[in-house]
Amino acid sequence: MPPGFRRSSSWKRNPTHIFKFIAAAFVLFFYFIFTVFGESPHAPRNGARIQWDGFINGTGVVDEPRAARVVEAMKHTFWTYKEHAWGADMILPVSGHKSNKRGGWGATIVDSASTLAIMELWEELELAVNHIIEGIDFTKTDDLVDPFETTIRHLGGMVSVVDLWDAGIIPKKVISREKRDKIVKQAVILGQKLGPAYDSPTGLPWPRVDFMTSKGVPDPRQEELQEDGKPRYAHPTIGPARAGSNILENRVLSRLTHNPIYFQNSTLACYYEYLLKITLLTPQDRYTPMYKKQWERAVHSLRDNLASRNRPSATYMTQHLFLGKRDDDLDINTQSQLACFAAGNILLGGAHLQKPSFIALGKALVEACHHTYASTPTSIGPEKWAWSPKFGVRDATVTPETERQQAEWANAGFWAINPSFRLRPEYVESLFYAWRITGEARYREWAWDAFVAIETHCKARYGYAGLKDVMVASSADGARDEAQMDESESFWHAETLKYFWLIFADSRVASLDRWVFSTEGHLFRMIR
Repeated sequence: MPPGFRRSSSWKRNPTHIFKFIAAAFVLFFYFIFTVFGESPHAPRNGARIQWDGFINGTGVVDEPRAARVVEAMKHTFWTYKEHAWGADMILPVSGHKSNKRGGWGATIVDSASTLAIMELWEELELAVNHIIEGIDFTKTDDLVDPFETTIRHLGGMVSVVDLWDAGIIPKKVISREKRDKIVKQAVILGQKLGPAYDSPTGLPWPRVDFMTSKGVPDPRQEELQEDGKPRYAHPTIGPARAGSNILENRVLSRLTHNPIYFQNSTLACYYEYLLKITLLTPQDRYTPMYKKQWERAVHSLRDNLASRNRPSATYMTQHLFLGKRDDDLDINTQSQLACFAAGNILLGGAHLQKPSFIALGKALVEACHHTYASTPTSIGPEKWAWSPKFGVRDATVTPETERQQAEWANAGFWAINPSFRLRPEYVESLFYAWRITGEARYREWAWDAFVAIETHCKARYGYAGLKDVMVASSADGARDEAQMDESESFWHAETLKYFWLIFADSRVASLDRWVFSTEGHLFRMIR
């Protein structure tokens, strides 16, 4: 008999060995499947691990009741839109009317598709995909096209769905290979139509594109008249924030089509959030070291020049770290909801680059945004607020002017400049990063508090609506309707609800070690 044959025959006498062997084989098999194809929390694609190590031990399990509540909110949002405004860019959630100000291509449908996919709402996703490939003609629109909004909502939404399909997240029985390829085709058409935006002397995109003439044009809202009566444009290009928020979407489109032109169009435009994220998406890019360095310099500058703590009042002694603005040498002590995104971005970079000081800064900024939610009558933060800086009220550009503002400052250390709420995602986005990166349960609780508050005050007959004044709580239905604004942007579906759900989902879903999120909350795969 061949050597070893007799030893193997002992397995027949002891079946336990066989079962152990089979079990070990299954473990190795599924480990291989998850690490190569699935959403394994192990082995980040590049750099240091981003998500908290403790999730490996099961602490990041799904909170099923809360995740289910968010899914119900998404269903209410989708189906009221489907019934009353299908094909329009947005539904007006209080009146049920339609709105078309994003090209008329159904921005809500395209923008929400990646959220439907990760929530596994397959019936809704199939309807959305069918509209994308059959109901949209990206060559036609009655309006000038905003390349920034169109890239982050439409182009980003489509290439994200394709990336999710390629990763096996979307079953082939929901979207066939043929439909997947048709989505890519639509993305290519849109990418080509947006191309003239980058045909400018500076390389920064024009603020608008005329699809009829295939030319980039100034924003007509900036139009002024010269002395001879002819139109002139004071600012025919756009700032770096809007200019740079396209590099991820175009890079993914280049990867999907094997055509570098889309990425080449966007490489001249830099934006701080995306400087970090492009290093995660394409770590081998030759510009990655420059992107990292520039992003780090921006964080240091933000910390040293924009961040300030509030001066305690006679009744509110706690201090929070807010983000102000600079206008030449003038410090402006106001912050908006939009700026709350910075906390999550700094946490992401701090984890990736292993910089504890950045983690501490990001956490402090999250806590400040949380305070603006926790201290209002609605438990929802205002669109814009101000504070008296700790270094002295005489140095403050903005001071409380009304009795209400003085009372708000005395009670909470800040006062509302614009008390509205527009369903913005930035605070929830930063809670998502804080939860996934630190593993601290308080961020899940803060997210739940915010979701319940929005459910209480913003749910409307035809979706979810913004609020006119978060400093006034209205519980009765009639009063609540009066308190709501008849608007609901597509980022409510694409970002706000997505981040809420991901906070309560299993931490292995859309792991930060495998996926990069765009400024509109769309997921793109990290590729070495």
